[in-house]
Amino acid sequence: MSIQQYVRGTFDDFNFKIGRFKDYPGYGMTYSEPMQGVEVGFGHKLKSILRYGKYAPTTSIESSTADSSTNALYSVDLYPSLVDKTFHSIELDYPLSRVINIKGLYQTKPDTSSDPTIGSGTKFYEFGFDSRLSKNLKITTATTKSDADTDNKGYGVMLQYGAGFPPIRGNYALYTGYVKMPANACIVSG
Repeated sequence: MSIQQYVRGTFDDFNFKIGRFKDYPGYGMTYSEPMQGVEVGFGHKLKSILRYGKYAPTTSIESSTADSSTNALYSVDLYPSLVDKTFHSIELDYPLSRVINIKGLYQTKPDTSSDPTIGSGTKFYEFGFDSRLSKNLKITTATTKSDADTDNKGYGVMLQYGAGFPPIRGNYALYTGYVKMPANACIVSG
């Protein structure tokens, strides 16, 4: 379960979000879970997005059936080593043409004692592009790399047909893709 509570607004050429919201930096290869903090975007042609806050990953509601007389519900953090850990990221988005966009991302992961292979302040880099091949067909590809010693490179490609937008009836989207994401190439894979 993921509760989102945030304020969104604009001031001059800046747009911002403050609160708890779904974080989807770049193409979502390094992290695509909720965060609690602030996101500030600015720029016209070259868009820059700065994020600072704490990881607030999804929780799961589970039941306990250890005792046959009770069936209690409780909350479980899906990524407990990330809860309330500080991070920051910088994202740059640039449209090369009307149909091709590129994105670059820099993001950090905090020290988590339960994950010794990725140490304090591990840096993640993501680069990718998306292109509209036709009115209904879009391709997205991205690659990631971290400064961990092993299993630090990942990549993915996705083909999308349609553009699903739930509030409008009859819209749909079909997706297919391939992702290779070793543990040290991302913050949360899934």
